[in-house]
Amino acid sequence: MNFEEFDRRVKASYEEKIKYTRSIIRKAYEEFGDRLSVSCSFGKDSVLVLYFAREVYPDIPVLWANTGVEFPETVKFARKLAEEWNLNLIEVKPIKTFWQCVKEYGFPWPRKVKTRDGYKAPGTPRCCYYMKEKPLANKIHELGIKATLTGLTWDESYNRKWALIKNGDWFFSKKRGYWFIHPIAYWNSYEVWKFIEENSIPLNPLYEKAERIGCMTCTAHFGWEKQMAALTPGIYKLIMRKMRELGDPRATFLLSDFGGVIDG
Repeated sequence: MNFEEFDRRVKASYEEKIKYTRSIIRKAYEEFGDRLSVSCSFGKDSVLVLYFAREVYPDIPVLWANTGVEFPETVKFARKLAEEWNLNLIEVKPIKTFWQCVKEYGFPWPRKVKTRDGYKAPGTPRCCYYMKEKPLANKIHELGIKATLTGLTWDESYNRKWALIKNGDWFFSKKRGYWFIHPIAYWNSYEVWKFIEENSIPLNPLYEKAERIGCMTCTAHFGWEKQMAALTPGIYKLIMRKMRELGDPRATFLLSDFGGVIDG
């Protein structure tokens, strides 16, 4: 895909995007049948894709990487939605725990980190790889699945935008050995929230107090300190202490629950 084609799809109307999302999922089901899955984190984007996918394939396998450090709200929501929607939920466990990864590789950094000399890109955090990516890939191969639908959207990050421009919304990963399909790739956050509200799609209650859901212990997104200090202050203080022990330069001060600096 070139930039012009990407730009055209991003600027399409809300109605056109809904139509395109439904068409790409129908095409995926026609292509892969019962070897199609959804990779779902139970965040707003992947639940939206799941909503569309069930219109075509109600019993679609729903792959959920339960990392063991999910927020309690996410776990409860996943269980509740699985019951209410009668989901074919397949729960995947990590190969290594978060704390094993920290011991071996240190705390995760953002995929793109700004330094005085420019940018460095450490790549996928090792905890993401061993707790989500590799376990999901193993399960997909075990089940004989050929393609998975994701909730990836272009405006989540700079990296995802350019990955879409490079690979498109439907591509085969030689590294993983199966297809990735992104049905809402060209939606923005406003459109996602709008469709969820218009269609009364169940929402993870964690969004009532956090913009970003994911692992409670994640230090690989910008702004993790403030969110963690506010939502899980005990975990935040533990991580800052562990960072000091490991010599991580991010452990220079503590934030109070209100966002101010306190003596560490």
